[in-house]
Amino acid sequence: PIHPRDKKPLGIRLAQACYGSVYGGDVAVRGPVISGCSVEGNKLTITFNSTLLGKDKVAVTDYQRQNKASSLQVLTNSSLFCMQSLKNNGKGPTTCIDNGEGKEVTLNGNVESLKTWPMVNIDVANSNSIVADITGMGEIFAVRYAFWAKEYHGCCGLNDPTSGPCLPASCPLKSSSGLPANPFIAHIVNGKCKCIPPQVCDE
Repeated sequence: PIHPRDKKPLGIRLAQACYGSVYGGDVAVRGPVISGCSVEGNKLTITFNSTLLGKDKVAVTDYQRQNKASSLQVLTNSSLFCMQSLKNNGKGPTTCIDNGEGKEVTLNGNVESLKTWPMVNIDVANSNSIVADITGMGEIFAVRYAFWAKEYHGCCGLNDPTSGPCLPASCPLKSSSGLPANPFIAHIVNGKCKCIPPQVCDE
C-alpha cells in the first residue's frame, strides 16, 4: 500500500497517467525508465526509454551535489550484490534474502553501506540519457537508483529521517514534465547494463 503524507501529488500523477493511457490525452504517463547503460573511462552513461518518455526529456533537479546525494549508486565490490537483505549492524556476515536470482545467500560484508554502494554525481547528457562521474571508483559492477542505504535515508538526502517529512518528488532524476524516474538496479557486465529479469535494459 502507498501512504504518502501529501496525497495530492500522487492523485495528480494517477489522473495524468489515466488521461494519457486510457483517454488518449497527449501527456506523459510515466517518468524515465532505464533502457541501458555503458561505461567509458570515468563516465557511466545511463539511457532511458525514449518511446516511454514521449515528448518529455530527462531532467536532473538540484540535490546535495557536495555530498554526491544524487540517489544514484554504483557497486564497487562484486561479491556484495544483493537485492534485499536482513538488517545488519555492520559487523559479521549479512543475510541476503534475494541475490538477484531469488536465492538466499550469506555475504561477508555490509551490502547497504555507502562504502559498498557509493553515490555519484549526475548530469543530463542528452534528451534521454544522463552521465555519472565515476572518477576514483575503480571497476564498477552494478548501478542502482533510489534505493535505501545505511547512511542515506532515501531521496531526502543525508538528513535524519526523523527531521521532517520527505516531500514528494525529492529524487533529482525526473522527466521534463516532473514525473519521477522509476527506481532501478542493474548489473554491469563488460561495460554494459544487465537488468534483473523480467526487466530488460540492454539497449
